Amino acid sequence: MAARHPCHLQPVRGYTLIELLVVIMIAILLMAVTLPAAKSIMENARPREASRILNAAFATAKARAASTGRPCGLEFLLTPVGDPTATPVAQQSTQLFLCEVPAMYSGDTTNARVTVNTSTWELTFQNSCATNLPSLLDSSNVFFIRINYRGPWHVGSYNTMSSKYYITAPSVYPPTSDTGGYAFQILRPPVRIGNPIELPKSTAIDMNYSGFGTGVDKSATMSAKEGIDFSLINKDGGLRIMFSPNGSVHSVAFDSTTSEMDSPNYPDFSPPGTSAPGTIHLLIGLTSKVNLPTASNMANLELSNLADNNALWVSVGRASGLVTSTENLVPTDLSTYSTDLTQAQNYLTYARTYATAREQKGGL
Repeated sequence: MAARHPCHLQPVRGYTLIELLVVIMIAILLMAVTLPAAKSIMENARPREASRILNAAFATAKARAASTGRPCGLEFLLTPVGDPTATPVAQQSTQLFLCEVPAMYSGDTTNARVTVNTSTWELTFQNSCATNLPSLLDSSNVFFIRINYRGPWHVGSYNTMSSKYYITAPSVYPPTSDTGGYAFQILRPPVRIGNPIELPKSTAIDMNYSGFGTGVDKSATMSAKEGIDFSLINKDGGLRIMFSPNGSVHSVAFDSTTSEMDSPNYPDFSPPGTSAPGTIHLLIGLTSKVNLPTASNMANLELSNLADNNALWVSVGRASGLVTSTENLVPTDLSTYSTDLTQAQNYLTYARTYATAREQKGGL
């Protein structure tokens, strides 16, 4: 049979413009339906990513403390949310730094010596042997000094106006009989290391519900060893969690008028450390849900990270230093806890108690 001539081939029918428009409209409708759901799923997954970043940062700090033999930890930068004049003000942290206590300073020369005036408690460094010390201190100009390599550590400070050094009147006197002075060791405040660590977009550590232990009595002081909230931190303040070389929590310091940890007698770089009064709980959630319930607006509780099933607790055991992540437990009937601030505090106790129990079992 003879081949059909190309001119006799049947034409192939294409899509009409109307058919293409119908397909495009269907695709647009499907995208309009699925995109919000996909966006919600991605947003809800962000706290988990933030939790992984925070866990990795804690692990890095603990490893560095073990390798250097000096306390190392994380410093959290806090930013206010909403009304900055509120008391307490809603605060969050989206940025943190690795930090460590620097190596001990024993002067600029091998024969560096210091004497102590027991009347004024002024320190005199012999032969200008500590000229570099002011540049090594931070803005607080506070340090610890131990004289003759033994005895207690004394709280020292540098007076920038007089360019003189002093120690706080000690309960145990340092040696003062040798007019030639004694060798000394100085501990300085923690310093930041490297670049800031950023949490994923739209996520934050909600400091309004983070804190120590399970109790949440906002009138308590650190000496009560229970129920301290990081919402007590002063505006534009900071939080620092340090680990010992053995992996335990060495100290926790934050700027608060009710905390003994901001006293010069208890800086977080002190040799014995200032142990956390309980398990440290950090609530990770969304920046859009960072708020504090008030007596006049209890609805904030139901719109907060504390009421979000996707929020996570990152807990740090004070003795073991174990860092765990736990899902936030939200009660079935949240309205029961939205009647007044006392009920809201009961709910926070409920959530932290669950996180503590999970921390003791190793987290998620």
